[in-house]
Amino acid sequence: MNTFFEKVINHLYKHQILWSFIAVFAISLFDAIYYFSSEGKLFYYDTDCYTRALRILDWIKDFQWAEKIFPYANVPDGFVLHFTRINDVIWVLLSLPFMLFEPLKDAIFHGGFLFSPFFLFLSLIAFFWGLKPYIIKYEKTPVAFALVFITTLLFCYKLVNIFDFFRPDHHAAMFCIFCFELAVLLRYLANPKENHWIAAGCVSGLGLWCSTAIEGMLITGIVLTVLYINWLYGIIKSQQLLFFNLGLFICVTLAWLINPPYGGYQISDVNRLSVIHVTLSALIFLSTLCLLKADKFSIIVKLVCLSGCASIILLLTFILFGANTLLTPVFSKELQQIVSPYIAEMQPVYKTALAYCYIINLILGTGLVCYLLYQNKSRKIYALNMILLTVLTIPLGIAAVRFYPYYLAVFLYLNGFIIISWMFLSTDKKYAYAIFIYLTTNIFLLTSFQSVAHSQTIPPISEKIENLATDYNISPQFCWDLGIKTLASPYHYNVRGLIDNHKLFFSSDEDEIKEILQQHQIKYIYLPQTDFNDTGKSFRNDYYIEPEKNIDKFYGKIITGKDIYDWLDVVPSDFKNGTVYKVRYDLF
Repeated sequence: MNTFFEKVINHLYKHQILWSFIAVFAISLFDAIYYFSSEGKLFYYDTDCYTRALRILDWIKDFQWAEKIFPYANVPDGFVLHFTRINDVIWVLLSLPFMLFEPLKDAIFHGGFLFSPFFLFLSLIAFFWGLKPYIIKYEKTPVAFALVFITTLLFCYKLVNIFDFFRPDHHAAMFCIFCFELAVLLRYLANPKENHWIAAGCVSGLGLWCSTAIEGMLITGIVLTVLYINWLYGIIKSQQLLFFNLGLFICVTLAWLINPPYGGYQISDVNRLSVIHVTLSALIFLSTLCLLKADKFSIIVKLVCLSGCASIILLLTFILFGANTLLTPVFSKELQQIVSPYIAEMQPVYKTALAYCYIINLILGTGLVCYLLYQNKSRKIYALNMILLTVLTIPLGIAAVRFYPYYLAVFLYLNGFIIISWMFLSTDKKYAYAIFIYLTTNIFLLTSFQSVAHSQTIPPISEKIENLATDYNISPQFCWDLGIKTLASPYHYNVRGLIDNHKLFFSSDEDEIKEILQQHQIKYIYLPQTDFNDTGKSFRNDYYIEPEKNIDKFYGKIITGKDIYDWLDVVPSDFKNGTVYKVRYDLF
């Protein structure tokens, strides 16, 4: 090997944290330069980011730790967000340096750009820490690590845009926590005698606190499933399960006590950290006490005992909280028709550009790991757990785009294991060729994806607007930029605001439109358009279908400017992407 590259690779291996920081800094800098040069400004391209920034701004202004009504949507009543304080705290800490020389709002805005890079850095550390026991310390180790490092960066950054500089969102935190969960899980499976299982359980509890929406419970369920299957086969002991579940219970309980849901400790809600999560973690811990003396039993007897405990937990949970609470869908029946079909992250992967990459990765990666079972007996436990994790996360990735990153986290370790096996364990040239094809195919697929900016320019207007009715996808940015309140926002708890927003814009009944405007005290109305002169194409042409042909509907009138009601006045503006209208209640 060339001496220079040998030194670089050895330095990379010995200073993993430093190089991880350099890589994250370079990626984020490229992100910032690329988007800023094309857009001419800093912005968040995910609407959730503006909502989180607003929530943090309000929190710091009044120093009220307890959850409260989010006032910027469903005007005038507001609604309850399902977010938790742990993400707010991290965002504020990252914003502290900016607070020294910027106004509070600007400091929070700029601090948000550090959120995703921060969690990318932690994810890399977690990944390499978890993989370390499986890297054999031969002279080729630095080379293997260099290959793992490069492909890991591609997976983390290019395939799923959860770590983009312009997207401070809790999905980055959730991915990071899941990486730590996998790292802890795989390290302890490599050496089950390690005595930090309580800490491992606390990491899972932190994941529930960070996101008690559906993915938080699913990820915890996956980790518990893997642990219990390893217990069934005697790889870990029931005492280790007990300590893990104790850590889970302690962390969830403390999080609930510190950060109770809006409404108090008695509130039962599967989508917010509540007494349901505390009860479930307590029952899981208590059930493990019943399994302490089952280590010497056969797999069949263990499985019967485990099934019995699981059945009792489910029965008690349903008795305590009821089926209506536990099985409540994320979106109500009304919202399932007018909102969820249009949310990109809720769409199945096979309907997106990720589909072909997902299928190729799945076939190549899982196939190679199955082959490893016959090649490397010393790595059998690791390979089996990789297959198990892959099987458990496949349904999530198929179900919705928002769950795809968790399959990707498993795939990172799968990728690392394959590279390590190629470097150290394989003497079969055919297998080496398969590894080479696998890596080059994935690198090609990953580099073929390009990030797309989704900035929305707020119109320059001659007067201060308030109580705006607009598309729910862009309303949070209006709230942040202009300090106003809106009717709808893209969150499932804002049921009334979303339903009334849909009724408003899709109504052909002037009396119904007036009634909705009066109920919500709406004073201004705006819908953007990709090209005002392009016949009938709105910025969401799958939702506002052919406005030129639907002038009878309110959205058709607002977008095209035709047949406008006489109680709507145009607000003077230089904005070419649509028109802002003022509601004249005196003309009703």
